[in-house]
Amino acid sequence: MKLFHSSNKRLSTLTPTIGGSRHKGEDPRAVNKPVVYLTTSEEETFAENGITHRFKYIVEMSLNDPDLYLDEKDFEFRQECNETFGENDTTRWYFLKKPISVLETLEWDGKKYVKRNNF
Repeated sequence: MKLFHSSNKRLSTLTPTIGGSRHKGEDPRAVNKPVVYLTTSEEETFAENGITHRFKYIVEMSLNDPDLYLDEKDFEFRQECNETFGENDTTRWYFLKKPISVLETLEWDGKKYVKRNNF
């Protein structure tokens, strides 16, 4: 399955870290542990200080990989929102506890992400 990660850093491998944008709503299995956050949504865009992340990375993973975990707190929250507001948000967030090579790199051009050569 294709999963997505964004960053301002030039990367060829996504390496687990304890990043500065971690928050209290994290899945307890990821708290204070180095992980890589991945999403199923190609449409997600992220920003730091109001500036969109420069790069979006695509990786290919089996959802059965023993080092890949569904973010259960986020999943439960989205399920509650779907039920309460009649939405159908199917976005899933995962965290990975091992490095993974980047399959494809996209770069923000000010309006959208466009394909570029990997680093």
